[in-house]
Amino acid sequence: MNKIFLLFLCFFLYATPAKSAKTMDLSAWNSLPVLHEGRMKPLDSFARLYLKTFLDKNKIDNLNAQEWLAETIFTPDIAVNRAVHFSRYKNLKGAYYNYQELGGIIFEEQEAIKKLIKIPINQQTAEQQELVRLHENFILHSQLLRSMTALLPLDLKGDGTIKNYLYYLAKDNIDAIQEKLSIIEKGGANNVLLRIIPTAEGAPPENWRSPWEAITDQANTPYVQALEQIATAYVAGNQEIFNQKIAVLQTLYHNPKLKVEIIYNKLSLIFVSSVFFILTLCFASFSNFLKNKNKKEIWYKLSFIFLGAGLISLTLYICFRVYLLDRPPVGTLYESIIFVALVCVAGFWFMALRQKEDTSLLLGGISGLLLLVTAQAFVGADTMSTLVAVLNTNFWLTTHVLCISIGYGLCLITSLMAHYALIVRKTYDMIRPIKTMAILSLLFTTIGTILGGLWADQSWGRFWGWDPKENGALLIVLWLIWLLHSHISKHLDRTTFVIGAAFLSIIVILAWFGVNLLNVGLHSYGFISGVAWGIAIFCIAETILIALLSWRYYRKGAA
Repeated sequence: MNKIFLLFLCFFLYATPAKSAKTMDLSAWNSLPVLHEGRMKPLDSFARLYLKTFLDKNKIDNLNAQEWLAETIFTPDIAVNRAVHFSRYKNLKGAYYNYQELGGIIFEEQEAIKKLIKIPINQQTAEQQELVRLHENFILHSQLLRSMTALLPLDLKGDGTIKNYLYYLAKDNIDAIQEKLSIIEKGGANNVLLRIIPTAEGAPPENWRSPWEAITDQANTPYVQALEQIATAYVAGNQEIFNQKIAVLQTLYHNPKLKVEIIYNKLSLIFVSSVFFILTLCFASFSNFLKNKNKKEIWYKLSFIFLGAGLISLTLYICFRVYLLDRPPVGTLYESIIFVALVCVAGFWFMALRQKEDTSLLLGGISGLLLLVTAQAFVGADTMSTLVAVLNTNFWLTTHVLCISIGYGLCLITSLMAHYALIVRKTYDMIRPIKTMAILSLLFTTIGTILGGLWADQSWGRFWGWDPKENGALLIVLWLIWLLHSHISKHLDRTTFVIGAAFLSIIVILAWFGVNLLNVGLHSYGFISGVAWGIAIFCIAETILIALLSWRYYRKGAA
C-alpha cells in the first residue's frame, strides 16, 4: 500500500500539466483493440465496463466513460482525485470515494479483508461482501492508473527536463533518480489489465500484452514507441500527433467487429426497446377503453407499430451480440432473460397480427417491459466475456439452451394469458389459445430437457443426475402434462385449468432462476441474496394474486 502512495507522490510532484480530457477527440483512441476477458474488444467497451463496475454509472462529473479512462491512463495524477467509487460501506449512505480515500479504507481493513477472502460469499454479511467488492475494485483501479506509467512524460530530475521511465532506463548514469525510477517500476510490476500490445505483427490475440509486460519482455518495440508518443501528445493536448500515432496502431490490427461493437454501445437498444414497450402499454390501454370504433382502430394500429418497433430493436440487440460473440445469445442468465423477452414479445405481436385485438399488444408490452427490467438485476455481470469451456459449445447452446429458453417464453405467454382471462373473467373465450400455448410450451420444454440430458451425458458422463436445474426443467414438463391430461380427461374444468396455467409463471421462475441460486449442483451460479429475496417476493405475490383472482372469479362468475 505504501508503494502505491509513493508512486503517486512521484506523479504529484513531477507530472507535467495536462489538457482536460474534454478538449481531446478520443474517437480514434476508443476504437483501438484490447484483449479483455478472453476476447478482443474496443477500448470504448473496456471503458464503459470499468466505470460501470466502479460507479454503476455511464458518466462521472462532466466526463463520459471513454474520457474518464483516457484521463485515468494518461493523467493518473488528476484521476486519483476523481470520486469514481460509490459505496454504502460502514453506513456511509451515498458515499463517493476517490482512489486515495478508498485506499485509506482498504489499508485500515486489510486484516479483515484477508480473512473475508477465504470465506464463501454466501456466508458473508452484506457489509462484508461490499468490503470485498471495494477491495477488488481498488486493485482494478490501481492497475488502470499504473497501466502506462512507464510511458508518461515526467520531470523526474526537477530541472524542467520532460522525459519518461523508458528514456532514463536506456541511460547509463541514472543514479540521481534511481529511487524514483524504482518506485515507478514497482508500481508497474504485474500490471496485466490493459493488454493492448500484440507480441508481434499478426500474433494471435491471446498473446497480447500490457505495456508493462511488453517493456519487461522487450516485445514489439514499435508499438510501445507509438503508445509513448500517444501519451505525450495527450498530455500536451496535441490532437494531430495523437490521431497520427493511433492511425499507425490501427494499421497493425484489422477487425471489423471493433467498429460494430462501438455502434452497438452507442445505440442503447435495450433502452430503446423499453421506451417502445412503454408506449405500447399506454396506447393499447387507451385503445382498450375507447368505444368509438374508428378511434379505437387508430390507437390499436399505433400500439401495434410500437410493439413491432420494440421487437425489431430487441432483435437487433440480440443479432449484434451473436455477431460479436460468435455464439447464440443464451450463454448467461442475463442473455437468457433478453432472449425470453424476445420470444414473449414476438409471440404476442404475431397473435395481434392474426387476431386484430389489443389484448395481445397489451400483454406483449407488459411481458417485454417486465423482462427487460428484470434483466437489469443481472446486467452488472454482463461483460460479454468468453464462456467457460463446458458452456462454450455453439451446437448445444443453439439446440438445448435456445430450445429450453423458447419453452420458458411460451410458458410465460401462457401464464400471462391465463392471468388476463381471470382478470376479465372470460376463461371460456380464451381457453383455446391458452391450451394451444400450453401444448407448444410442453413441446419445447420437453425437447429442451432431453437435449440437456444428451449434453450432460457428453460433458459429465451421465444423462440424468437429479441436479436441481434438471429437476426444475422436469417440474415444468410434469406441471404441463398434469394440466393438459387432467383437462382432457375432465378431471380439471375450464377455469381450474386456467388457474393452473397462471401458476406456470412461478414454476418457470423457480426452474429458471431459483435452482441456479441454491449454490448446489453442477448448474449453480452462486447464491445472490438480493435476487433470492426478489424470487421469494415474486412467488408469494403471484400466489396471493392468483388466489384473489380465482376467488373473485368464482364469487362473481364469468362475465
